[in-house]
Amino acid sequence: MLRLRFSSGLILGLILGLVAGASLLLLWKRPPGAEQETLALQVQDLSRRLEDTRGERDRLLRQVEQFEKLAAQMTAGLTSLEQRVAGVQAAQEEARRRQAEPTATRTVRDPTPTQPLPTAVPTQVPTEAGPPPEAAPAAGGAEAPPP
Repeated sequence: MLRLRFSSGLILGLILGLVAGASLLLLWKRPPGAEQETLALQVQDLSRRLEDTRGERDRLLRQVEQFEKLAAQMTAGLTSLEQRVAGVQAAQEEARRRQAEPTATRTVRDPTPTQPLPTAVPTQVPTEAGPPPEAAPAAGGAEAPPP
């Protein structure tokens, strides 16, 4: 009897062990198509991420181009402003220099006796900058009549 108990227990253990091992193996190992599905999903995910990254790169390149255009416009504007400021400063310096120079006077004598006595008329001394503003032609291109 001892033999019967031992052999039946051994057979029962082997059968239960095989069933448990097979079921664990089936649960643990994926079906044959699952690896391909997993790879396909990974490829799709990576493709989507690649397209997103390319779109972001394109947006950033457009932003860089816009910033370059803006920087060029600002540089041109600042250069123009710098030239205008230099012109205003030069005009102010010229005005200060003219105010600091003494004006020369000359006496005008009129030979006719009906005119009043001679008077002193201030004249401007010509400068290196060009003709005085009174001698410049009018905006229409024709010379202005003498005062």
